[in-house]
Amino acid sequence: MNLITNEDRLDTLTKVEIYGESRPLEWVTDVKRDSRLFGDFPASTLQLMAEEPVQLHAHDYTISTETYQENANLNSFFKLLAVDSHEGTEFIIAEEAYKYPIAGVMHHPETQNIRVFPGGDDQALVGKVNS
Repeated sequence: MNLITNEDRLDTLTKVEIYGESRPLEWVTDVKRDSRLFGDFPASTLQLMAEEPVQLHAHDYTISTETYQENANLNSFFKLLAVDSHEGTEFIIAEEAYKYPIAGVMHHPETQNIRVFPGGDDQALVGKVNS
């Protein structure tokens, strides 16, 4: 997001360190109706994403919603889909381009998450690496 729309300027990034935390997200639009990325997801999955801690975070920097709102390059290119907050900073979790087939998420959906899979045990993530 930062590279595509803002020449990879570091002043767009906000330090938010979250590692090994699975969290819910907050939808900021009706993604069933308004999103190419999430529009075909079952309503039950979208609800689960908003209510259960199923998005695994592992990052140092984010783009805050304040920066997004103040930066015309960002908010004219990307539609905001979901946010989260940590230690007082609200930041972008999911976005997609208005006119192009480009989207991004700030969590790690490729990592097995026991809450998504019925019957998963509490040790399923022990020793897992995001790969």
